[in-house]
Amino acid sequence: MLDYLSPRFEGFRELVPPKGRNELNYLLIVPQLASNNDEQYVLPLGLAYISAALKATGRNIIVLNLNYKNEPACDILSRYIREHEINVCLSGGLSSMYADLHSIQTAIHDISPEMVQICGGGIISGDPVPAMTALDAVDYGVIGEGEITICELCTALEGDKDISGIKGIAYRENNEIKQTPARPQIVDISVIPWADYEGLEFSEILDKNPIEHFDHNFRNKRLMHLTFSRSCPYQCTFCFHTVGNKFRARTLDDFFEEFDYLLESFKFDAFMLEDEFFLSNMEMVKSFSARIKKYGIIFSASARVDNITEEMLRCLYDSGCRFILFGIESASDAILKSMRKNITVKQIENALALCRKMNINIQGNLIFGDISETYETALESIEWNRKFPYFKLNMHWITAYPGTYDYKYALQNGIIKDPIRYLKDGCPWMNISKMTMEEVSEISLLMDTFEFPYDALADSSFSIRGNTVNVSGVCPYCGEKITLDALDLIRSVKTNFCIACGHLLNVYAIQCMDRFVFESNLRRILENDKIVFWPVAQGFHRLLDFSGMMYDERVFIVDSNSNKHGRLIRNKKILPPDVIISEEIRCAVICAGSVIGNAVKTTIKAKYPGVTQVFDLLDLFKE
Repeated sequence: MLDYLSPRFEGFRELVPPKGRNELNYLLIVPQLASNNDEQYVLPLGLAYISAALKATGRNIIVLNLNYKNEPACDILSRYIREHEINVCLSGGLSSMYADLHSIQTAIHDISPEMVQICGGGIISGDPVPAMTALDAVDYGVIGEGEITICELCTALEGDKDISGIKGIAYRENNEIKQTPARPQIVDISVIPWADYEGLEFSEILDKNPIEHFDHNFRNKRLMHLTFSRSCPYQCTFCFHTVGNKFRARTLDDFFEEFDYLLESFKFDAFMLEDEFFLSNMEMVKSFSARIKKYGIIFSASARVDNITEEMLRCLYDSGCRFILFGIESASDAILKSMRKNITVKQIENALALCRKMNINIQGNLIFGDISETYETALESIEWNRKFPYFKLNMHWITAYPGTYDYKYALQNGIIKDPIRYLKDGCPWMNISKMTMEEVSEISLLMDTFEFPYDALADSSFSIRGNTVNVSGVCPYCGEKITLDALDLIRSVKTNFCIACGHLLNVYAIQCMDRFVFESNLRRILENDKIVFWPVAQGFHRLLDFSGMMYDERVFIVDSNSNKHGRLIRNKKILPPDVIISEEIRCAVICAGSVIGNAVKTTIKAKYPGVTQVFDLLDLFKE
């Protein structure tokens, strides 16, 4: 275990006040992010850094990770609070995690009404007052970069500091929510104690099923999550930087000292740099690549398309980079300008072509519904995507998350009428574009039914692993028997290649599944109940094409996105979730991955108590 009280972290202790006179016990809770016990999830590094900061200042901090537990969260919380005599509970996350965080915080309040609760992350930083109002069990909110703030706040709770003098917090006083001045960003992030991977039980993640968007190079790898820098200097309209807008990088010495420690501790053989702006200049790439190359470990990174050169990609490939995540977002120059992306379609095409040439795979998204988006610009992006099937870009609608320019625009123009209700509802899609709702529906249908040419695998078979499917069959290009791992059932979310001939393969797992098993399970449910499939996302039409039983009048398909309500997809009408109440539906099938899927499950539990059976879609394919 890492010794956080060692001299290695003395520089951080010099930035924060000492502990207060009263000894308190702290419980940091990691919300459930994995949808099942077999699936990986992305470690919330923000919470890992908060845990590290508290440990480095000598606090008694206990971490409770709710993932991979076979016990109700309320029971685990009650036991931990009692056994460890907890005085203060901490949690945090993104705005999209409201339901999960509120559920945790409410459970804590029910267990111990006098418990002090602190919350941080994007959900607080995006728009603090509405967030604190919605999270009504929270006493203190940490705004922005939290390592120094949390230590000052804990010193105050321990009796030795005035709350109102702490920068970067929101708190309750006389039935009001008050907000203190912003805290300056930490200039030298190398002084921040290393993230507490061990405390957050990262070792349990490593042997789980791989993250779905990673390609064949990362198959069966023990994937580490690392960070080299913080934030991004750009101000894209759909993006919010919880830790500020000034880009700061760690020193290479600090990064590689931690890297060596983690490699020895966790024995990983691949890693993902989670930085927003890692590949910012060639000199940094050269320096980093020269040091990482000797490890012989493959990795992924994020980049902007306007920074990419062939020299950079060659340097990265030689040092082990096999996958780059790009912020692409649109194939219309007018929309890219409106989004303040400061890139062009020509630069996108150049960067993607260079990656293909250098055999580095990519992942990116096209997002629709910018404030300047028209029906024509949306079509422009869809048709552009059709021209480049090799890159398999995903398509989504923009969500106006709190803190973003789009969110502020929606508030100012009355599109979001109640920010508290908006957060409680899970930040639902709102039309901030120039499109009519009829045009939005047409674009939605084009997105949801979008197809790349399909490659059929002869003699195919499948095996289910958690929330993904492994598919085996004969490559149509070289005739070799191959296996494609961790495919989504109905969506194409990652780039697959034949490991024998290297040809790109576009395979949808559902084409290889057993229709008899699916229909037998569905028929068994329909003998006694009606059933709802939720949500209707990209690729859902493949499920409708797969089985005619999906058109049974007792089968309903629903989505929270109001612009889809009443729309037909393959002649099946999409309905609002409240049909669950009107039709007295008791069975639900979740048709989404971990983050969205967990949000749907939480909504069902909170709003639709009549639902007594909840399945993941893949459960219906199990005998």
